[in-house]
Amino acid sequence: MRKKTVILMISTTFLLAGLNAPGWADVQADFKEGMAAYKKKDYAEAFRLWRPLAEKGFAKAQFNLAILYIIGSGAPKDPRKAIEWLRKSANQNHTGAQYNLGLMYLNGEGIKQSDKEAVKWFRKAAEMGDPLAQYGLSAMYVYGKGVPKDYVKAHLWSNLAARRGIKEAEKARDDIAGNMTPEQLINARLLARSWKPKKPPQKKETKKEF
Repeated sequence: MRKKTVILMISTTFLLAGLNAPGWADVQADFKEGMAAYKKKDYAEAFRLWRPLAEKGFAKAQFNLAILYIIGSGAPKDPRKAIEWLRKSANQNHTGAQYNLGLMYLNGEGIKQSDKEAVKWFRKAAEMGDPLAQYGLSAMYVYGKGVPKDYVKAHLWSNLAARRGIKEAEKARDDIAGNMTPEQLINARLLARSWKPKKPPQKKETKKEF
């Protein structure tokens, strides 16, 4: 499996705990305006609208801001600032941010390269069902990067990613199977059959003043 480059995906939805918090309607409206600006390729306006939301702690706005810093649209290209916002979003269990943070560690973009940190963030997203992270984690097990080489776990994660529509994962799964014993393959398939995504940790709701 070849190493994947950063997959950039702007979040299109905006979910908050405590929808009755003061100013919710304004926050939602600003996020949607940012999306409209982004779709029109007015990245500077999207950045202007999303930054205050990101600073208030909203994970999807933080993630979108990070992507703008990665691609250098609406703001100067700045991997270090992208890492800062990805981490804030990832710590709130945004799986896209966790996956992309893992890739930044894997490729050493804006941060010291670390296979172990890449595995850590891939795993967090993969365990919650993110297919790209599952595919990335599978590759780490194939090559023994950040974890011991393990074809059973590699097959498990590539199989789960393939089920979610990642085409590259289908070929990877079949390639991995060719290196496994019949017993290992049975074990991997049983693990995939019984696998269930983890639910993100529940946080206490707190009212926010905007």
